[in-house]
Amino acid sequence: MKITELLETYQVDTAHARHVADRALELFDIVAEARPLPAASRQWLELGALLHNVGLTTDPAQHHIVGRDILLRQPIADLDADERALIAALVAFHRKKVRPQTEPTFVALGKNKQTLALQLAALVRVADGLDYSQSQTTQIVGSEQTEGGMRLLLSGPQSDADGARAISKADLWQRVFNAELQISTSGAIADSDSDDGDENEGGALLKPWYESSNAALADLGLVLLRRHFRRLMLAERDIRDDQDPRAFTRCASPRGVCAGFFRCSTA
Repeated sequence: MKITELLETYQVDTAHARHVADRALELFDIVAEARPLPAASRQWLELGALLHNVGLTTDPAQHHIVGRDILLRQPIADLDADERALIAALVAFHRKKVRPQTEPTFVALGKNKQTLALQLAALVRVADGLDYSQSQTTQIVGSEQTEGGMRLLLSGPQSDADGARAISKADLWQRVFNAELQISTSGAIADSDSDDGDENEGGALLKPWYESSNAALADLGLVLLRRHFRRLMLAERDIRDDQDPRAFTRCASPRGVCAGFFRCSTA
């Protein structure tokens, strides 16, 4: 499958994806001036940035994990299995706290690829933050080396909010590059209604891809199993908290599974 087909199938916001990819490539070039990176990794970075939200319409709360799984099971034109695994690791690491040794895709990579995966993921995280407003207006207009790391100069009406989000996602950057990331802005911030949640995914989601009549039954099954597994995990937590143990039996029963299926199929 071609990248464009993946983006279309999973209804990825291509304006956001392209903006994040462009900022990631700019960051790559800036970092590469002081820290050489493999030339081939620039393309892998671009693909990881383009596909970072490929799982969003399937499961917004866990879209970094869902996106990883989509890439692992879906052959992609002009990429071998190792390259696809590295890009899947970038998708898995683009949000939430990065715990490399608990990510099986990362662990399966060779040592050199592991280091590269973390470096590229650090770039994707910051680039994603630079479009937190989903406005595609924040631009990198300059950079400079500082005593402890690097400073980016941003412009755009949402650059203050986007820059702050990028800094909050720069934890991995600081770990893998051993350098502090600073941001200065040259544009005034526009009023923003974004909440204080983990991610601003840009408002209402598109209709989930799995509601399409063309969705494969196997993919629908994965959606169902993932949802049911999450219900089991929540029920286990309730039991450990000495809450109603009947919640677990209801969730684990065949009737509970069937109910989950019909909710998934008719949502």
